Amino acid sequence: YDEAPGSLVFAALAEKLGPQLFGEPLFRRALSLAQDPRVEVRRAMCGQLNNVFRAVDHFKYQDLMFDEIIKLINDEEVDIQREASSLLIDTLDLY
Repeated sequence: YDEAPGSLVFAALAEKLGPQLFGEPLFRRALSLAQDPRVEVRRAMCGQLNNVFRAVDHFKYQDLMFDEIIKLINDEEVDIQREASSLLIDTLDLY
């Protein structure tokens, strides 16, 4: 599948800016994209949230990050469930 427009932007910003500059508004926008009605956007965000989560203060946002992954694991699309499960495994070190 092709990356949804905007999803790569958040991952790249997260990686380049880091925790001091990425900020809560961008973090919250990334979370909202992960719940977008379009399947391709949710799928793309599954692949980008690892970078996003690493760009924020994970101690401050642990609950939000975990809740978002659980929402994605419970998505109606099997591909998203699978990618979200991988995301959980990839981010276990943040919890």
